Amino acid sequence: METRAKHLLVGIFVLLSLFGLLFFVGWLVKTTGDQTPVRYQTLFEGSVTGLELGSDVRYRGIKAGNVTSIDIDPADPSKVIVSMAIDSKFLLREGDTTSLEVQGLTGVAYVNIQGATPNSPYLTISLTESTPVPSEESRVEKLFTSVPELMVKTVNLLDQLNHVFSDKNVQKLSSMVDNLNSFSQMLQDNEAQITTTLTALNQSLQTIDYAAERVSLASDSTVTFFGEGQKTLAGVNQLLDDEIPAVATSLNRSLQNLVSLSSNIDDLLSENREPIRSFTGETLPGIGQFVDEARVLVYQLDQIVEKLQSEGALFLISGEHDGFTEIK
Repeated sequence: METRAKHLLVGIFVLLSLFGLLFFVGWLVKTTGDQTPVRYQTLFEGSVTGLELGSDVRYRGIKAGNVTSIDIDPADPSKVIVSMAIDSKFLLREGDTTSLEVQGLTGVAYVNIQGATPNSPYLTISLTESTPVPSEESRVEKLFTSVPELMVKTVNLLDQLNHVFSDKNVQKLSSMVDNLNSFSQMLQDNEAQITTTLTALNQSLQTIDYAAERVSLASDSTVTFFGEGQKTLAGVNQLLDDEIPAVATSLNRSLQNLVSLSSNIDDLLSENREPIRSFTGETLPGIGQFVDEARVLVYQLDQIVEKLQSEGALFLISGEHDGFTEIK
């Protein structure tokens, strides 16, 4: 009974161990399959000095894989084929290019990849062949390419310097320095005269400056005068344009009214000439006589009133009427 129990426990342990081993193998296979690198290939022109098998392949400076092979292009010996294994999480896009760079001062070369934009499509990956990636000239290649040209320019510069500093030019330069020394000595010997001349020149410049200032003031005054004259003329022109026509129009209307009034008077006199003659010849003398008689009547009435006020009813009873003018 105990022997069967032991065998049962051993069998359970073996089965659990087998299942655990199978699970570990499956996880390992899955992990390895997920990290399978993608093969790319690029072509460099010229030398790839410093690049070796296993050198880094970096995507924008981040390590993404390694160099797996370096071979000469059979079709063009001046070119080098470099094969790379890059982690699958760094899938390259259209627009990515490779370049050969050097790390620091150690001279260790590596392949750098950059250039694509986020919207660029991914490169088509082949399961049987390496995916080609275009390359561009690196800074190292540019440096090595420009070295011969730089050397030629340096040699030309040295030749020109040798020509400039030839014996003939050096002699001319020495003569020029001697002339400068002589000129400096002459200036020193005539320092007082030069100072006097400069002082007189300074005074002349001040006089010219003063004269220019006066001319400027006179010019400003002239401009102001002409400006005021222009304003006055503008005012007169405005008066002639605005007021004179209105006055002329008013005078014309007044003359027209006066002429009309004179014409009306002439018409009135023409139409009433006979009645006016009759009025002045017959009516006016009668009116004059009437006025005289009315004046006498008023005088006598005044006397009567005075008598009545002084004598009362006695004036009426007595019958004395001395001093009264008889009305005829």
